[in-house]
Amino acid sequence: MIKKYFTLFSVLIIIVAILIAYANTLNSPLQFDDGAHIRDSERIRDISNYQTLSYWKEVNSRPLSQYTLALNYQVSQMDTTSYHWFNMIIHMLAGLIVFFLTRELLTLPYFREKIKKEYIAYMAFFTALIFVLHPIQTQAVTYIVQRMTSMAAMFYLFSVLLYVKGRRYQVEQHNIKKAIPLYLLGFVSGYLGLLSKQPAITFPFAWLLVELFFIRDKKGRPQTRYLIIASGLMILMVSAAIIKIGLPRETPLIPRDAYLITQFRMFVVYMQLMIVPFNQNIDHFIIWSIDLWHTKELLSLLFTLLIIGLGVYTYKKNRLISFGIFWYFLTSSVESGIIPIRDAMFEHRLYLPFYGFSLIVVYLVFKYIAPKKLKYALTTLSVLAIIYLALTVNRNNVWRSEKSLWMDSVKKAPKKERNWHWLASAYLMEDDKENAMKCYNTAIKNNPYFDMAFNARANLKKDMNDLAGALKDYNISIRINPKYAKAYFNRGVLQAARKKYDKAIADYDMSEKFGYRHSSVYYNRANSKRIMKKYEEATADYNKSIRINPKYALAYYNRGLTTAGMKKHKEAIKDIDRAIQLDPKNHLFYNGRGVSEISLNEYDKAVQDFTKSIKLKPNFGQAYYNRGWARYFGLKQQKQACNDWNNAIKYGYRQAEPLLRNNCKN
Repeated sequence: MIKKYFTLFSVLIIIVAILIAYANTLNSPLQFDDGAHIRDSERIRDISNYQTLSYWKEVNSRPLSQYTLALNYQVSQMDTTSYHWFNMIIHMLAGLIVFFLTRELLTLPYFREKIKKEYIAYMAFFTALIFVLHPIQTQAVTYIVQRMTSMAAMFYLFSVLLYVKGRRYQVEQHNIKKAIPLYLLGFVSGYLGLLSKQPAITFPFAWLLVELFFIRDKKGRPQTRYLIIASGLMILMVSAAIIKIGLPRETPLIPRDAYLITQFRMFVVYMQLMIVPFNQNIDHFIIWSIDLWHTKELLSLLFTLLIIGLGVYTYKKNRLISFGIFWYFLTSSVESGIIPIRDAMFEHRLYLPFYGFSLIVVYLVFKYIAPKKLKYALTTLSVLAIIYLALTVNRNNVWRSEKSLWMDSVKKAPKKERNWHWLASAYLMEDDKENAMKCYNTAIKNNPYFDMAFNARANLKKDMNDLAGALKDYNISIRINPKYAKAYFNRGVLQAARKKYDKAIADYDMSEKFGYRHSSVYYNRANSKRIMKKYEEATADYNKSIRINPKYALAYYNRGLTTAGMKKHKEAIKDIDRAIQLDPKNHLFYNGRGVSEISLNEYDKAVQDFTKSIKLKPNFGQAYYNRGWARYFGLKQQKQACNDWNNAIKYGYRQAEPLLRNNCKN
């Protein structure tokens, strides 16, 4: 009975195990740069942004992953539950593909006399179970935007599975008609992985890896001619790409050799995290290696070479071990090779390479324990899976809030300045400005050149009304990083608050120049221009802001005020009508529309709008003043007007005093 339905049981157990392991993450908030990709991203708010072919051509922007974030946003906006469900489902699919891929590999003719038939289903099941339950996978699953990693891995693994199936049809059954569609689908799946995240670009080499290790004809012979031709084509394609566009790099600040040497050390750290998954951290503290001629660097290089040597040594007798080792190095080559990336390491980079590790672990257990008694091997792997499950649940508990995650991080890496920066953000979520300031100070103490911390501390000082201190920090941030677009924007907001509108506009210009083209940049620049009565220029900026974010109610409202400043009150009312549609509970909008209605002599409508404004904010003195004006000069309702002006003064709007004094002598 169990054997008959083993596949079904395996699928169900994998799914249920993931549900148990990740159930405590469904309400986890946005973490790290989730905010930049979700909360602060204007693109994902409008699904039509993804309907142009040009968007999908930008492979480096990870368009498919970004598109899924937009879909989540359409479903639940800022409620993270749907985002976490999506990540969990991707993880489930990846785990199930690992199960079917492993089973497909182990049933190849190459393994016919090397692995007992009764072991294959168990090995596939436990490889998948360890893959999905190991705590190292939490960062790729619980960290919302790192679905980029898990999606790329899912498509990558599926691509390899389709390739293996296609090769079986071609080599074992000589059925090329069935093989070709599988190859094409495999290529499409691999390309979808590339659209999810760039490391998936190595999927054709994973096909070759499988071919080299396992694809054999009925006589056990490799497809040598096929391998030579395919390898030659791959080398030509890679060479042509490098000649045309050069070797890619994410940052020019880190030399390629320094990055590679640092990665030798990271390999040791990654191995430790896979074998003994303790001391996990969202953001590890790493000191970059300058050259190879130091003890840690030399020992790390030696260890890396030993593992590669082990892969070569085990190729003949223990090929699954060899395959697992080379799978790891292939799938981690983009992020852990000679392409400099801003960060030396992240745990989510192990998501796809970890398949090689899980395959090796299961193979070793079945090689050395199963021959004694099968149930010993099954028990060993079951206990290991349960331990991993417990560790994953425990690790996911750390992700339950911003504060818990970053307190864990600063405890483990107290010298990492970025951890203190994000802990400060967590404190600000609780309105704990004192501790937030201490964290920013610590971040800057750890790294006096940390521009983000100066910018963030300036924001906090501005909120605490220390405008001079804020300006000083913005200046330092920009001096450290003259292309820090967001710091220019924030300094512009501060300059506007200081009524230095020319300086504010200059900062907004710099922010736009260096790539921060958020709707708020154009909106704030337009506000400064409107105050300076540069109405045409202000309108142009409001137009840009609205084009980027068509649901930006304040931009419509202020464009309406600008149009009103040009005496075009009917056009102004149309804009304010749109603002009210988008945000019907904003008291300012009704007040602004009422002012234009007065100019059009529509006093009854104006009084209705001022009344709505007062209903939404009963202490809004300006609305009382305006309603009194409409009643007195438009509707000749002296008593009601005088009552309104009295209320305007009561609520701090002193401009009503002359009207009350001159027109309400009773």
